[in-house]
Amino acid sequence: VICMNKIDLDKESQAEAVLPRYAQLGYITLLTSVVTGQGVAALRDVLKDKASVIVGQSGVGKSSLLNVVQPGLELKVGDIMEHIGKGRHTTSTASLIRLKVGGYVVDTPGIRTLDLSTVPRNEFEMFFTEFIRHVEGCKFSDCTHTHEDACTVKRAVDTGQIHPDRYESYVRLFEELG
Repeated sequence: VICMNKIDLDKESQAEAVLPRYAQLGYITLLTSVVTGQGVAALRDVLKDKASVIVGQSGVGKSSLLNVVQPGLELKVGDIMEHIGKGRHTTSTASLIRLKVGGYVVDTPGIRTLDLSTVPRNEFEMFFTEFIRHVEGCKFSDCTHTHEDACTVKRAVDTGQIHPDRYESYVRLFEELG
């Protein structure tokens, strides 16, 4: 599930432009707002009777969302910093919460950095699900999908089967692997 919160602050509808590419990959996508209530019922339905973990950057409103999904939780939340539209980092430990609708959810502290140091370079492509069906067609078994000429992943980008933004994210993160 990919949930974009604070949609009420997205005056240019950037989230609405990005989420469809993830829905096409099979992810459940939600737009939510604690302020307007948009998407809260849908999020509650997605969490119902499941074990879930809420993960995201610091200040994106994970705890605030859980407070409206289940009124009465009173999880600590920070004020929104108007100049960046994000809240302050307030959750410092993970908490397991039993939901009244059934199921459990873990409220986690915000992610500040993404550590990819334990991901083997030759397996990184598998984290991009849309790459998987194209990888086997590459001419070279050690293809990195970044510069090789006979790369079926790059061809899939050129033919619109893989979104260019997703491919650019792959290349940027792959380069960080060193």
